[in-house]
This record gives sequence, C-alpha cells and structure tokens, in this order.
Amino acid sequence: MQVELAKAADTRAIAELHADGWGTTYAELASPEALGPMHGRGEIKHLYIYCSEQSRGLGSLLFNAALLY
Repeated sequence: MQVELAKAADTRAIAELHADGWGTTYAELASPEALGPMHGRGEIKHLYIYCSEQSRGLGSLLFNAALLY
C-alpha cells in the first residue's frame, strides 16, 4: 500500500468516506454536531477503516503518514 497526499479533486470522495464511516460507527451514539467546529485546527480523534480493510495495517500506515504532517 502507498499513502499519498490528497488533492483538491479528492475532496468529494474524502467527504463521502468520512460521512459514511462516521454515520456507520456513531449512528446511535452521537449527532453530527457532536464533533463541533475545529476553527482551522486539526486533530486525529478517530481513524475510520472499512470493515473489509481492517486488520491489514492500513490504520497504522495512515496514522504514521499523518504524523509526518
């Protein structure tokens, strides 16, 4: 697997992946408003991996790549 920085053209796909993953994981636990605004800052609170992709090292790969930035 290879990690690449996202491009502007990836925005829609990333948003859809996030919304789907968040909605699936927290459908009965929290509303979308629960995360609140980030005010231009960022943090890694959660890392969503589709069930079909879990336990393959993708989460560690993505998290370690994010730490570089």
